[in-house]
Amino acid sequence: MDKIIKIKLNYFWHFIDFLSFFFNRFGIIYEKIIGIEYEKEIKNFELTKSKKILHIGCGAYPITALVLAKKTSAKIVSIDKDPIAVKFAQKVINKKKLEKKINIDIGNGQKYPAKNYDTIILSSCSSPKRKILEHILKTADINTKIIVREIEKNIDNINDIIKSNKNIKFIDKMNNSSIPNFKWYSFYLVKKFN
Repeated sequence: MDKIIKIKLNYFWHFIDFLSFFFNRFGIIYEKIIGIEYEKEIKNFELTKSKKILHIGCGAYPITALVLAKKTSAKIVSIDKDPIAVKFAQKVINKKKLEKKINIDIGNGQKYPAKNYDTIILSSCSSPKRKILEHILKTADINTKIIVREIEKNIDNINDIIKSNKNIKFIDKMNNSSIPNFKWYSFYLVKKFN
């Protein structure tokens, strides 16, 4: 995918996160529209069975963690490499009184410890995906579920990663399209061996 498009999309999602943080009504709408897709992901990929989830790329408004906290009993750790986003995400969690279920941490997905999680979710804005996935496949436990979200225009990159890595078992893929003219996919993978 064209790097300029990827950069524009990342800015778009950062903008949406910050709008959701600063304007409560916008946050509610954002949770309803995108949350529906994340709820389908939880159901289709059986994430309700997860006990400890790592989410990479939480942004300033950690919508994935919020939906997971509502729909699962898992302990959730959400990270982002942007310290400002982490600061705002922590305020959202505190405001919603979810500190016991969600831990927000600053971290780079290429280096953050991936052991002891049964599920790891990579947001579509997390990058570089290939390097993050390589780190997860080296350090995560065997049989860890890995959910990778990617926009429609960049799914060939994810398919290439899956085909070129013998350590990944492809389980399922789901189409998400709650926003008109914008699609992304959620890939359900499992780490097979060390």
